Amino acid sequence: MQEWIKELKAWAGKWPDNAVGYFVSEFGLDPGFALIAALLYVALHAAGLKPRITSGFRDPEKQKAMREAWDAGQRKGLVVRPADPKKSGHTQMTWLGKPGSRAIDIVTNNNKLAADIGRALGLRAGYYFTTSDPGHFDNLGA
Repeated sequence: MQEWIKELKAWAGKWPDNAVGYFVSEFGLDPGFALIAALLYVALHAAGLKPRITSGFRDPEKQKAMREAWDAGQRKGLVVRPADPKKSGHTQMTWLGKPGSRAIDIVTNNNKLAADIGRALGLRAGYYFTTSDPGHFDNLGA
C-alpha cells in the first residue's frame, strides 16, 4: 500500500468505517464500495478539494429517463450521456434486491487531482474515460 494511503487512514481514524452505514443508507452504495467511497471523500477533503456528493444509486428507470433526456437534447445537469441502465454502476443492486451502487459522483474544485486521488485508491475515475465524466468514480473492473 502506498505510504500516503497509510497516512490518510491513520489521519482519518475510524471515520471511513463509521461512515459506511451513512453512505449505504443515504447514497445507496454497496457496503464494500461504501468504505472506499468514504475513504475517497476523506482524501478529497484532506486535499482541500471541497468534495460534494451529488449521486450514488439511481433507480434503473431514472437512469433510463436521464439517458433518454440526453438523447432528446435535454442535457441540463448532465456532463455526459448517462450509461445504459443495464451497465451503469449507479444502478447496481445487492443480492437482496436493495440499492447497491458501485459508482458515486463527487463534485470538487479540481477534477484532475480528484481523479488522480481516486485512481491511487484503486477506483476508475470518469475524468480519464474516453468521453470524460469528471467527478464519477466506480470500481467496475478497476
